[in-house]
Amino acid sequence: PPPVPENPPECTGENTNPVLVPFAFKDINVPTNNLGFFCGKDATELDGECGPGENSEIVYENVGVAEVAGGGATSITLVVRNTNEYKPYQPPPSSSPTEEGANKDGFGNNGILENVGQINLANGQSVNLEFEFQDANNPGVAVAVSGYFCFFDLDTLKTCDEITSKEVTVLPDNNCATSPTTCKIGGPYGRDVVRFPTSQIATDPVIDEYPDILRASTSYVCMDNETLEGETSFWGTKAYLQGADNPGNFEFDNGALKFTSASTNFPQNTYACYDFENKKVLTHTYEVVGEQKGTGRNLVFSALLWICVP
Repeated sequence: PPPVPENPPECTGENTNPVLVPFAFKDINVPTNNLGFFCGKDATELDGECGPGENSEIVYENVGVAEVAGGGATSITLVVRNTNEYKPYQPPPSSSPTEEGANKDGFGNNGILENVGQINLANGQSVNLEFEFQDANNPGVAVAVSGYFCFFDLDTLKTCDEITSKEVTVLPDNNCATSPTTCKIGGPYGRDVVRFPTSQIATDPVIDEYPDILRASTSYVCMDNETLEGETSFWGTKAYLQGADNPGNFEFDNGALKFTSASTNFPQNTYACYDFENKKVLTHTYEVVGEQKGTGRNLVFSALLWICVP
């Protein structure tokens, strides 16, 4: 069996073995999909009636199961909220010319992408997001859980080297010596950047040291925990592949993620996860660095939470 990371739950009684179980977004109920008062897809109880009259959030019901701090397992509902102004890409009226590039549906992408969560953001914008873990059997009640939070398809529309947008940077350097907001030439266009408080990581993060941070052994995702005091950043360096942002099913496997049903052109070295312990809420800032032009990008996310089994 794979080695057990440093921060599994305390498993007692008949269930003494800790295991990590991924969220399963596919086919779950999304009663509210109204982030920033924009009507996303799959809002099963709103029937398209979104806007200021509803909460500014996305609710993913029964998306997973977790061992709760204090003992016992429960089903988990994930609630995502914005805490500052949220500016997704807003498609023009059907009679208007369409923008060039991917993600023309803009905020219509919000909700679920196959088996992961997805949030759209316009190019050149940033948004602060809260991810709250709630007891699915007691709506509105937050519970402290442990596990890994993951981001997928962290890439960029334009790389920072003197190469075409369809080529990739050279491993293992990946321009990681530069910050996520600067380039060797010009400015990056559509670069995915995720920032969060370093204190959310269960132990002091050390790049590529198992198990605090999970990345592919040859990763196109850079990491920095020094430039911004108290913050850790992940950012992409690989030029995007059209339609390649669906990781499918995945599992924890010996200090990394193993993808078992990814789309054929999904870049499996564009993910990053971090270890957290006994958290009710995780905060992340998602930014699409570059000019405010074109359409937008999508934050693709999931989690693996600890449960105890026989």
